[in-house]
Amino acid sequence: MALCLCNSDTVVLHCGHDVTVRVVGNEAVLLAAESGQYFGLNEVGRFIWEKLNDGSTCEEIALQLASEYGIPEPEARTDVMNFVNSLEKSSLVTR
Repeated sequence: MALCLCNSDTVVLHCGHDVTVRVVGNEAVLLAAESGQYFGLNEVGRFIWEKLNDGSTCEEIALQLASEYGIPEPEARTDVMNFVNSLEKSSLVTR
C-alpha cells in the first residue's frame, strides 16, 4: 500500500492496496481488484496519481501542476482536491 499525503492539513491518504495501474500513452487505467471497477485517467489525472504515490502533498502537486500545465495556482488546487475527493469516493484512496 503506497502512502499518499494530501491537503494543507497533511492528512495521510493510503492508496488502495488492491489497485493496479496500467499506463497507456500519457494516460492510465486504474483497476480496483476488489470491486472489479476500472477508472480511466487522462494525462492530468495520471500526473496527480503519480505525485500522490510519490508522497507529495496536494499543495506540492498543485504547484507542480500549475507550473507543468500553465494554469493558475487556485485552479490547480481546486483540480487536485476534486480529483482526490473522487478517488476517495471510489475507494481508490482512504484516509
